[in-house]
Amino acid sequence: DYIADVTGMTVDYSVCTGDNFNKEYILHVVDEVEAGVYDAIVFFNSSHGFNYQNTVSQHTFFVAHPTESGSMSQEEFVTYGISLEKEIFNTLRSKGSPRVLVFSESCNQAINMEVPNMYKTMNLNIAKRLKELFLGPPVEMISSSSEYGQYSYTDNDMGGIYVNSLLHAMNDVTTKCDKASWELVMSKTQNYVQQYAENLDGGQTSIYDINDATPIKLEESPRRKKEENGGYEIGRHTSELQSPV
Repeated sequence: DYIADVTGMTVDYSVCTGDNFNKEYILHVVDEVEAGVYDAIVFFNSSHGFNYQNTVSQHTFFVAHPTESGSMSQEEFVTYGISLEKEIFNTLRSKGSPRVLVFSESCNQAINMEVPNMYKTMNLNIAKRLKELFLGPPVEMISSSSEYGQYSYTDNDMGGIYVNSLLHAMNDVTTKCDKASWELVMSKTQNYVQQYAENLDGGQTSIYDINDATPIKLEESPRRKKEENGGYEIGRHTSELQSPV
């Protein structure tokens, strides 16, 4: 109110306390914020908080639950935890206001748990690594899930060993490595496949071949060159044509 009185601004409040201090309602309120170029958005939170072992954000994940406190299970951390950066700050930044201020008074200690996959897109390195893989140097690659003469093992619930290993390798390379390449992805995939299948009959080893593709040199077509130099000559010029006898 004091800021409103001094600046002459109109202030709209959204307060989440009591039973409304829960993840679903808070994210709903944040998502419904409307703002323009002349507005300022201020978010303040005071609650329990935590972070993850292999964190993708230096900012807290605060616990949004009206009664939960003390020890929590890993499932509860995911269920009630809100990323101050991804789910609050990044969402409010998209609202169109040039003034977004986000504060949180919460603990930021790491729990014995890796960050859930839903938050890993926050890691800016992921975008860089994916661009190196899909927009980098030309490459040609072929891969099979098992060597000649081997089975390719799969599970009705978990899926194939090869696909899971490939996803595991992609996650490693995009989140933990300083440089991405398909050679690195596929070599890691091969190692994971062998590890997962070491106790299965005959084992399983994925195979791959990678060639550096020669970039295609795009040249201007002869037709275009000739058109730019005065057009094509079709038959003889009209002045040279003879009338029939």
